[in-house]
Amino acid sequence: MNGLLNAFSTFRALPATRQWLFCGIFALVLSVSASLFIWLLSKDSVALFPGLTPEDTQEVASRLEQAHIPFSVEESGREIRVERAIAGKTRLTLLGEGLTLSRNPGFELFDKSDFGMTDYTQKINYQRALQGELERTIASLEEVAGVRVHIVVPETRLFEQAGMHRQAAVTLKLRKPLSREQINGIRALVAASVASLPIKNVVVLDQRGTPLVPNAGEEAFERHWQARRAFEHYLREKLTALLRAIYPDAPFNVQVDARLDFNAFTRERTTPEHHEPLEVRKRAQTMPGKSSKSPARTETSEETRFQSGSRTERFTRARGSIQRLNVSIALPDSITPADLAKLQRMMSVAAGIDKERGDTLSVEAIIHAPLKLREAPRPQIPTLREASTKTPSVSLALVCALLALMLGTATVTHCRHRRAMKKNRETLLIELNEWLTHHEP
Repeated sequence: MNGLLNAFSTFRALPATRQWLFCGIFALVLSVSASLFIWLLSKDSVALFPGLTPEDTQEVASRLEQAHIPFSVEESGREIRVERAIAGKTRLTLLGEGLTLSRNPGFELFDKSDFGMTDYTQKINYQRALQGELERTIASLEEVAGVRVHIVVPETRLFEQAGMHRQAAVTLKLRKPLSREQINGIRALVAASVASLPIKNVVVLDQRGTPLVPNAGEEAFERHWQARRAFEHYLREKLTALLRAIYPDAPFNVQVDARLDFNAFTRERTTPEHHEPLEVRKRAQTMPGKSSKSPARTETSEETRFQSGSRTERFTRARGSIQRLNVSIALPDSITPADLAKLQRMMSVAAGIDKERGDTLSVEAIIHAPLKLREAPRPQIPTLREASTKTPSVSLALVCALLALMLGTATVTHCRHRRAMKKNRETLLIELNEWLTHHEP
């Protein structure tokens, strides 16, 4: 108790600026410690049902209150969060109790079938159920927050091809952008789920109404461009690996320019075969005489059938054939001309250079650098991403330790200063008493 009183009296004796400094440091340490304590005690929560409507939020909240399950509602009112440990069990419990959200129903529409249902009503319900099932499947993607699917199935008429005009539209509410492969996967899913629906008739939009599927021309151009880049990258890596095996420490550069022909065509050639008799037929016919006294005569006819055969050859060239190939390789200038000629022949074979096709290969020794120049290892500099991967508890603990060290250092410095001032006063009083004693009358 005396120590606390002495510390308080010492604090009261400090100047006003030092008092405010100590108060600020103490408040900062207290707030950081409280935040760390609250963070450690708080439990991780996850969204139970994301993207809810206000009606769904009210329904889910009432069911959770009846089950005495703690939850929290986001400010937007579209998301209810519960503890991660009980999220899966709670979700299954609510769905098992018959919780229905405001989404299109699936094939549960036919659980309670009505025998008085007409064919038209049954078709409409099947279409609604199919749309609901597709929405549930697409909504299971992590990037999708909401989805609506509309399928157009026209009436089938006589002498009309079924499914000729079937179309589908998918509207997505995205949390983050989708890749081209995911968009094509959604289109393929819808096209495979609806009979006689071609994938080209499936339109995908985002929440802003922007089409996520490019038109046919843009899609073909991008596909051709990606195929060209992939082929150039493959050939560049192949030549680089070969050069790296020969000169592991030498600087070099390989560039590839490929022109691909994506026009597919079929060529048919018909050639006549040799001309020779195929079949010979002989026929004898007896003709009666003109009168009973004249003898009968026999006539023999011979028939030869010829056939000129032909041979048909059909050639089909696939898309993406190489139209022209240009390869350029830069090597160090220390390579001899003899080695340069060998390398050019080797690179020509490895790259598949065809001079009749117009391909070119250029191998030049123009890099002004030593052959065995090694790159010095770069120092590892910690980046912001590496620093941010530390856990929050470690960071907060380091901050608390730093603040405690600063507070302890300031306290020790102040105590030393107080002791020094007290010692100086005592020394000054002793000297003053001695001076007064010597100078008394």
